Amino acid sequence: MAWIRFWNVFKYISGDESHYYKITASLMPMLKRLSQTPMDILLSANDVENPERNIVNSHGLFNSGGVLYISLDGLSDPATARDLSQLITSDIAAEAGSRYNTASDLSTVPGVSIFIDEAHQAVNMQLINLLARGTRGQDRIVHLYADHF
Repeated sequence: MAWIRFWNVFKYISGDESHYYKITASLMPMLKRLSQTPMDILLSANDVENPERNIVNSHGLFNSGGVLYISLDGLSDPATARDLSQLITSDIAAEAGSRYNTASDLSTVPGVSIFIDEAHQAVNMQLINLLARGTRGQDRIVHLYADHF
């Protein structure tokens, strides 16, 4: 199975270069924004220069509790704020989905409250799905904030 996955990746990267650029054209500006300084260090889960740094992820926040506050600075850099907030809300939705699908009794796991300021930046399909799915056992509550509606 691993060999098949490797072979598929190899065929993809060794294929027609113009086809690769057509497919990734809309993705590349976002990847460039999120991999520039200081985002490269902030979003890296493998910090070689500072191995003692505490890595925060949504799985840990969901299971042990905690607060994640990120100042997006959406007024001065709306594109990066949008990309980062959508990346985080997608990760939160993936963790919520994993928790929903694997936990047999959600009353035994800590509840989660999700507060999203500048919600207009964070709206994507994953956030909509997170809002649309009922909260089985009231395991999560989502609050959205914006300046104007």
